[in-house]
Amino acid sequence: MKKLRLLTLIAILAVAAILVASAPALAHADRPVGPYNFHVGWHVEPALVGQLNAVELTVTQGGKPVKDVEKSLKVTIATGSKTSDALSLDPSDETPGLYTASVIPTVVGDYKFHFVGTIGKTKVDETFDSAQGKFDSVDPVTDLQFPEKEPSNADLQKEIDDLKAQIAAMKGGAMATMQATASQ
Repeated sequence: MKKLRLLTLIAILAVAAILVASAPALAHADRPVGPYNFHVGWHVEPALVGQLNAVELTVTQGGKPVKDVEKSLKVTIATGSKTSDALSLDPSDETPGLYTASVIPTVVGDYKFHFVGTIGKTKVDETFDSAQGKFDSVDPVTDLQFPEKEPSNADLQKEIDDLKAQIAAMKGGAMATMQATASQ
């Protein structure tokens, strides 16, 4: 009986190990670009508003890392109607073929990473969009805050705008009162 339990446990662990080892990396998009493979997503996941992160790009050819991509490839980041300036890719010191471009996302939602340039003789003009579900959108930091949730920058800006409107209305009312008093 003990041997049967042990064999069952070993079989379960073996199947689990195979499933884990064969599962693709989640939250990254893979795409062939000419003879290369691009593996793209956020460097830190989940991606959160107001937290340092980076576009992460791994470039391989035939399963081997491709070096010196940063010399001829740039990335822009877009969300909504806003697009960043072209950002340089920084090569990893530890992982050949891995490149990052640092950013602090400031808006919740979907982001696009647009890579432009060349690798070797291959022209690159590729866009990866989190709306397609291959890598994560940016989430509000409040999802992870505990015990108190802080107001977002957008919430604070709305409160400031509301206060400005109230002050302007009070000033307008005060001016009207002063003008009415002065004309008497």
